[in-house]
Amino acid sequence: FLFGSKARWVQSAALIPLGEKGQHGMMAIGSSDNARFYPGMGTLFLDLLADVISSSLANRDELEQRRSA
Repeated sequence: FLFGSKARWVQSAALIPLGEKGQHGMMAIGSSDNARFYPGMGTLFLDLLADVISSSLANRDELEQRRSA
């Protein structure tokens, strides 16, 4: 479901919530390498990437609210 027509090639995946408690959705990254993502791996880079995306989405939401006011 998450990767559409490419799903058959996804062997491992990382799912990261965007925003506090996933208020902006979820980021899904898949790999054809079955050992690329695993439960014990560090998540610092993915967490930082999610923070950047969440901040961008929050800023966009604020701009849209100002325009509609």
